[in-house]
This record gives sequence, structure tokens and C-alpha cells, in this order.
Amino acid sequence: MYKNLRHHRINSFLCFFLCFFMLSGCENNKKDDNSITDDYSVNHIAFYSDVETAKDLMNKYDIASESEEVSSSGQLQTLIEYNDIMLYDEKWDLTLCFTSLGLIGFNYRSRCSAENIEQEYQKWIQKTSDIYGEPSTSNEYIAEWNNAPLGEKTSILIMQLTGSESEYGVQISFFADDTGSEISK
Repeated sequence: MYKNLRHHRINSFLCFFLCFFMLSGCENNKKDDNSITDDYSVNHIAFYSDVETAKDLMNKYDIASESEEVSSSGQLQTLIEYNDIMLYDEKWDLTLCFTSLGLIGFNYRSRCSAENIEQEYQKWIQKTSDIYGEPSTSNEYIAEWNNAPLGEKTSILIMQLTGSESEYGVQISFFADDTGSEISK
């Protein structure tokens, strides 16, 4: 318990320290640092950035796949996937989701066994709650922060991924409002 408390205090201090430097205009341009422990945005890619801007900022990572699809709401989306991106000090697969508005989603996926999915799901809810507060709603499969945790008209969603043995895992998605995105014809 004391070790976790000490870890929490150290993380809180580091978060304060990083925020202080970000607010004071200091910037660390270290190219080999892949860790984004409390920051969902790789390399400070902003919501609503265009595809080319995001690709430029992600140039040190290899694109695993790039595709276009129509979402369930009819929006044409460009999806760019990267592997081994750090979030919360662990490696995830990241899919950046773009609509006609620009970047509207950071979707991080991890894999785990069917036996560990509940434990992993609870772990990521706790870690995310430590940063953004308690979820607005949650159940045994999905937790949502819909109270603008990342700024106006943003949300976070954590869900269990279940399916065939290779598809078990957790997804953490950081979203911006996509209202007004062009509908596919």
C-alpha cells in the first residue's frame, strides 16, 4: 500500500512538473522518447489536425496500415494504425481516426488473454480515473467519461474487446466531437 501511495505521489509531482513546463512555454523535443504516460496525444498531435500534419508528427513511427471506411453513422473515415506506441508506460496499437473535420479519435488497443480481460479492464479504468476523475458511466464492459475530460466536447471511452482468442483486450479511445463531419455519399 505504501509503495502504491509513494508511486501515486511521485506521479502527481511529475504531472505537476510537466504541466508547469508546458504552461511556461518550455518544450522538450527529444526524438527518442516514445513515452506519453499521462498524455493521450502522441507528439502533441491536436484534435482536428489534418492527416498530413499527423503523419508528419508521427514520422518516427512506421504506419502499420492506412484505410478508409464508412462509419456506422455514415461518415467517411481515414484510419491510420501504428504499433508499439506508449500509453501509461505500456505498448499499445494506436489507430488515429480522421473525418472531414480532421483527427477526431485516438484509439489505443492492447491484447490480453480471456482470463485476464476483466483485470486489465479494471486496471485501465483505475489508471484513467487517477488522471481524469471517475467515469460518467460504467458497467462491466464499457466506461465513459463524457464530461469534457480533455476540453470542450471531448470524451474518453474504455471498453473490453472480446471475440476470438486473438481479439481479447482493452481499448481506450480519446474522442473529439465529430458533429458536422461529412457523410459518405
